[in-house]
Amino acid sequence: SGGSRFHPARGNRQASQAASFHPEALKAQSVAARTYTWKAFTNGGKHGDGSICMDSACCQGYLSEIEYLSCGGTQEDLDKVCRAVEATSRMVLSYEEDLIEATYFSSSGGTTESAVAVWGADYPYLQSVPSPEQNQEPVTVEFTPEEFQELLGQSFYGDPAQWFDSITYTDGGGVETLEICGECYTGTQIRGMLGLRSTAFQIMTDGQSISITTRGYGHRVGMSQHGANAMAENGKTWQQILQHYYPGTQLHPIENIVDTAF
Repeated sequence: SGGSRFHPARGNRQASQAASFHPEALKAQSVAARTYTWKAFTNGGKHGDGSICMDSACCQGYLSEIEYLSCGGTQEDLDKVCRAVEATSRMVLSYEEDLIEATYFSSSGGTTESAVAVWGADYPYLQSVPSPEQNQEPVTVEFTPEEFQELLGQSFYGDPAQWFDSITYTDGGGVETLEICGECYTGTQIRGMLGLRSTAFQIMTDGQSISITTRGYGHRVGMSQHGANAMAENGKTWQQILQHYYPGTQLHPIENIVDTAF
């Protein structure tokens, strides 16, 4: 236990890319992953028994060394990841002497979200902060009106160009609520039902098709992996990166926070 392995972003391609990041970004990632793992180990985690599954949509995405190399990763980058883990050995993040919920994701689209905006639970260290992102272009997906209705499990009436009404946004730039034919949805609901990359999206329709353009990838709460890499390339240390994405937290060896002998 303890998150001694690097837990990359979702999917094989993203994992290979994340492992090639700047060493300081990898160090920040190692601390976040280790903290996340120890937090689950001490409080039961999502599965109640302290275990961490390898489903990135649930716990932490993970590739073994063999899997990583077989999907295009290099031994050079693998060695770099191991050095990042070793350089931050035993270090975890805490807030008021308790391990934090060290959530992270692939890319933010420019601004992270607060935990309360996405999950309804407020944490002082999981607030919306600006996030530098490099080479992260918006992604557009299109649906026919029929596909859109089927995915939402609804039968809307009238011209699709008139379906969409009032929309509100979070401080992090994600969709908070969206009204469709008089029915209110949250941005997280729409993201889940349509399989969108994030809640930072815009909807356009000409009545014949519905185009949705998203920024970022993931829930956008906590540390952006691409943002951390951009900060590292601009000269920030792993400690500065962690302080930016988890403001008000402290770094400690794990044995200063929990009894590692239990």
